[in-house]
Amino acid sequence: MPEVGDLARHNRLPANHGINLRSCELHHPRMTELLREVAPDTAHTQFYPFASLAIGGIGRRLGVPSERLTLAAGSDALIAAIVDAFGSATGRMILQVPNYFGWAHYAALRKLDVTHASIRVPDAMAMGFQALLDTLRSKPPSLVVISNPNSPTGHLMSGSELIELAESCGRHHHLLVVDECFAAFAETDHVELLGSYDHVFLVRSFSKSLGLAGARIAVGMSPPRLARLLGAYRMDGAVSGASLHMLEALLGRPEELKSIWKDIILAREKFGAALALQRPGWRVLPSAGNYVNVAVRGYEPAEVVKHLDTRGVYIRDTSREVGLAGCVRFGIAHWPLMQGVLDAIAAVPPPAAQTSD
Repeated sequence: MPEVGDLARHNRLPANHGINLRSCELHHPRMTELLREVAPDTAHTQFYPFASLAIGGIGRRLGVPSERLTLAAGSDALIAAIVDAFGSATGRMILQVPNYFGWAHYAALRKLDVTHASIRVPDAMAMGFQALLDTLRSKPPSLVVISNPNSPTGHLMSGSELIELAESCGRHHHLLVVDECFAAFAETDHVELLGSYDHVFLVRSFSKSLGLAGARIAVGMSPPRLARLLGAYRMDGAVSGASLHMLEALLGRPEELKSIWKDIILAREKFGAALALQRPGWRVLPSAGNYVNVAVRGYEPAEVVKHLDTRGVYIRDTSREVGLAGCVRFGIAHWPLMQGVLDAIAAVPPPAAQTSD
């Protein structure tokens, strides 16, 4: 179990210039235009919002009854409440690793007994799914947490795997939480796959998919009994009127959103193919998110990150994550921006050992 203080290494500094690809924000010109079009007016900031009214419209746009929804001011607030309400009930968590650091952070604060289920990237392409199932079968009732696509690896569980996982959790009395922050870029519908189970909780952040990282808004989707339990935390009271307005308005533009997501998916594939040609010694790992991990063979990840920093391209060193030794992660923006990123990568000098010849 990591100490809470150790988790501070995930904190990022603001990027004052260049492009921040560390945090996998949504960089797309049409998204910027949409946000301008749905910008809140003064009433949305001057007066208190009615979250209880807004949640009905949000539910209709998501195709989820409002009694199954929990609003929160960002996924971190939702994660904290889930860990507090459900993790503390058993005192145990089974956590797929690597994963978003917030889960480990709040588990540490609540002193949960955490069992790590490693997906072992990139050495085992089966991603340790059977080992995860074996862990579920051997542990008493726990909070089971996965992200799909996984953050930070980008690995995507198949629909059949998710159903098998949900059914195994049900048989062994676990509560399954699926963090689907990046699902829009995988064209995966967890509601359709898992919405009928009464022990499954979905966490959906809109920071990445709708370009609302600064608005801090997320929803939980769960059976009504779980939503009622979380209602005691009154998280909807921290959601701003401006955020509610933008979320409901953007969800009303589904075809435009799908077009943006498809552009990002295409940019991800084009970037991976172009980088493989430009740097044949590097390995681009498969990803279903708006990011890719790259094993920079022969290079120190920290040095690659440092060099790109000087050119205004900010990426993340993921080499300390489980199974990602030697890797850096590139967030994926729309293709014209990624072409500029490729130019910056082309200027990365060879390692010192190679330049000494």
